[in-house]
Amino acid sequence: MDTYRAVFALDSPCLTPWRADTLFGHLCWALARLRGDDALAALLEQCEAGDPPLLISDGMPHGLLPRPLVPQAQSAASTVAERIAGLRAAKEARARRWLRPDEFRRVIEASPEPVAGAEAEDTPFYTLHNQIHRGTGATTGNEDDETGRLFAVSGVWLDAVDVYVRVRPDADLPWVAMIEHVAQSGYGKRRSSGYGSVRSVTIEPFDGFAPPEGADGFVTLSACVPAADDPTRGFWMADVKHGRLGEERAASSRPFKRPVVRLLAGSAFRTGSAPRLWYGRMVPGVSPAFPDVVDYGLAFAVALRWPDGAEEGDD
Repeated sequence: MDTYRAVFALDSPCLTPWRADTLFGHLCWALARLRGDDALAALLEQCEAGDPPLLISDGMPHGLLPRPLVPQAQSAASTVAERIAGLRAAKEARARRWLRPDEFRRVIEASPEPVAGAEAEDTPFYTLHNQIHRGTGATTGNEDDETGRLFAVSGVWLDAVDVYVRVRPDADLPWVAMIEHVAQSGYGKRRSSGYGSVRSVTIEPFDGFAPPEGADGFVTLSACVPAADDPTRGFWMADVKHGRLGEERAASSRPFKRPVVRLLAGSAFRTGSAPRLWYGRMVPGVSPAFPDVVDYGLAFAVALRWPDGAEEGDD
């Protein structure tokens, strides 16, 4: 598969984290708009059959990559004091979630050279809005409450977001037009109110994920849902997604999806042999109202060499 990087330059804060499953949903709606429901059904059928023509990562702060959760290889220490200092430095570095590309490369190559990590230039965003009474259309709550009520909206400001894309060369997909469609319509919830507004998107080839020599593991750059036969030896973080339907289906009387447990970007697993380009699976049955809805749970896998002496559970 060919790899590209799409850089989304943003004009407003985003209220929805840049996760691959949400972004894939936007791309699916774009494909339906561009080529119709049959083209969308064909894409989902290939993904569910284990032959995805398109893979996407989570969105990341521009110029940064998630820290793989594998313990970094340690250089030889001649004294106890040096070993303690090295462990302390490694602990402090692990608190930084993001790495520059050169640091990411050192980690996936199992280099003992230390990595400091980087801070994302993101700014939390909070604002208050008036609640509107559905019966009266007023902002004073209800007839027994004239003080008014407020609710908070929170998100994050980022200048730009990087999304990595893998495309099969023979894929019959207008994938560039799909990405541009997402850029034009915006990302995440409350797009109609101006949140998640994209000023421009630039798509360029990317060659920074070449497998290191002796690769026997992978790190995922996307939130994913493991398949039954995926590797289980590794280090990971998980969360529970409480999703909802988008676009026209958001107006359904049952717009909420069933909870989905997923592993987060940075989770890493030992394969014992050369890893594949993707793991995970599509998740069916997430919508009580629409049986055809599936959730994107494929892992955008980047090959790495497992550090010597790193046993699962030590970190």
